[in-house]
Amino acid sequence: MINIDSVGAGVTAVAMSQSDKEFFELAFRMAEKLGLDFRAVNVDQVGLSDGSTFAKNKVRVIEFHSLDNSNFHILHSDKDTMEAFRGKEYYSAYKLIAYLLALLDQRLGQ
Repeated sequence: MINIDSVGAGVTAVAMSQSDKEFFELAFRMAEKLGLDFRAVNVDQVGLSDGSTFAKNKVRVIEFHSLDNSNFHILHSDKDTMEAFRGKEYYSAYKLIAYLLALLDQRLGQ
């Protein structure tokens, strides 16, 4: 399961503590290959994502987001507007996730 939450506010990140290790490694290698900024940022203190229900039921999950200490304050606030949206970062997340989906489809479809 690929969970996408709050992308476009900054550099694409994955919540490592809530993600499948192999999926993260594939995403990391794909980002390197595509020349995209990518990092691991856990958001455990924020709350649970939609993916947590799937993970509890043994479904492999990767949690994409773009939150960190510099932009977390906008979440669910009056600052959560289009002005906080970064089109370039959103496109990078989209591109990475699209390529990862294609790779996972090939690998898991075997």
